[in-house]
Amino acid sequence: MKKKIFAALITLLITVLTVFTLLWGMIMSEELKNQASDALKSIRVTILTGEGEVAFDNMYDEKTLANHMDREEVIEASRAGHGQSQRFSDTTGATTYNYAVKLKDDRILRMSLKADRLSDVIYKFLPAIGVSFIMTFVVAFVLSSYLTERLIRPINNLNLDYPDAGDYEELLPLVERIRHQNEEIAAAELHRKEFSANVSHELKTPLTTIIGYSELLAKDSVKEGDIIPFSEKINSQAKRLLNIINDIISLSEFDEGKKPKEFEKTNPHILVENVFDQLRDRALEKGVKLNFLGMDNINIMANPSLLESMIFNLVDNGIKYNKRGGQVDVSVASEGEYVKVIVSDTGIGIPQDHRSHIFERFYLVDKSRSKKTGGTGLGLSIVKHIAEHHGGYVKVQSRENEGTTFICYIKRRENPWERG
Repeated sequence: MKKKIFAALITLLITVLTVFTLLWGMIMSEELKNQASDALKSIRVTILTGEGEVAFDNMYDEKTLANHMDREEVIEASRAGHGQSQRFSDTTGATTYNYAVKLKDDRILRMSLKADRLSDVIYKFLPAIGVSFIMTFVVAFVLSSYLTERLIRPINNLNLDYPDAGDYEELLPLVERIRHQNEEIAAAELHRKEFSANVSHELKTPLTTIIGYSELLAKDSVKEGDIIPFSEKINSQAKRLLNIINDIISLSEFDEGKKPKEFEKTNPHILVENVFDQLRDRALEKGVKLNFLGMDNINIMANPSLLESMIFNLVDNGIKYNKRGGQVDVSVASEGEYVKVIVSDTGIGIPQDHRSHIFERFYLVDKSRSKKTGGTGLGLSIVKHIAEHHGGYVKVQSRENEGTTFICYIKRRENPWERG
């Protein structure tokens, strides 16, 4: 494109100069003829004797003219053969340009032209110059518009869905950027469709169960001994439905940037104790022991509500997918510019081929077990978003039938939203 623009500018410059030269030549040729004719009529011709007396003057009566021997141009011509001067003439009453030459018979030929006559010549050329400029400007404007349109045509005609730089190498970065954005848009659209499909499916399952059991109860078609189990099933599925909805709302808030960014000094120890208090009964029911292994003396800048939700999800998963008699250990430690929240369990572990997908929305390693435990497949995705919300990230280590460890890194800074 640089070469094409340079070539176009050179073409424009050459064309404009050519047009201006031709116009100026045509106008000046005719004008010079007219000016030359007028100028010849305005030249005063005087012939002087060797003593300076006026022998001939084409404009004045030589008998009325004084001796010219004292004129500068005449003195110079008498001495050197030719002379010139510019002075005020008493005879013409104006400044004149004078040129004198000594003839072979010692007489002197002098020619004079009024200075205002030269000014008239210049002023007469001004309209011609103006016309030339205007015509040249019009040609330049038309040609510039044509060349500009020709140069930007590939950009205007660029197919945004399938961009191609063509012969313009300079457009390659723009084309690549558009392609990348198209890929991102396509991926986002695919993700949106998958998410919508998963949401529909996950909401449909508990709703179907609730509707089925409630219809049986409404028709009084249930045995006396089944009323309580059916009611418990409806209650369980309603809670599962509420959990799914809450998780979806939470993830949507992350996607839209609506999660609160207010951070305050937070003690992770207190958050862990709050989570243990909420899950202690569930842990006892499952036969799982909750251990807080202590921590460095750390206060961090965080959103306590979100950080507690992150710890809750990890400890809750550690209980759900654990073995009877197992345990869940939580600890907090410093590592460089991060604070680590570490949650380990002695549960069933995560198979190797599933570990790269566990943070995807609605992804369930063991769907049948997750349904029984009330898992939505959204918890770990929320954990990941909360860590990133605090300028950090999450790592996972796991062995099948031995347990899993999640390490959540939280950026240790006064303002987690500062760029490091």
